[in-house]
Amino acid sequence: MIKNKLHGESVLGNPSKAVVSSLKRSLKQVQKEIKMLEDKLLILVKQEHQEVLT
Repeated sequence: MIKNKLHGESVLGNPSKAVVSSLKRSLKQVQKEIKMLEDKLLILVKQEHQEVLT
């Protein structure tokens, strides 16, 4: 989806405000997902290696 938007805008030239705002929303959502996954990973690592970390 994002790749299609970027390709369409590169063909047209300057990105439109709608596409820029859509990409910013997508970026924020991906950043939230990454943060959530990192937190889950940290919890799992702590559970698995609790004796090594203490």
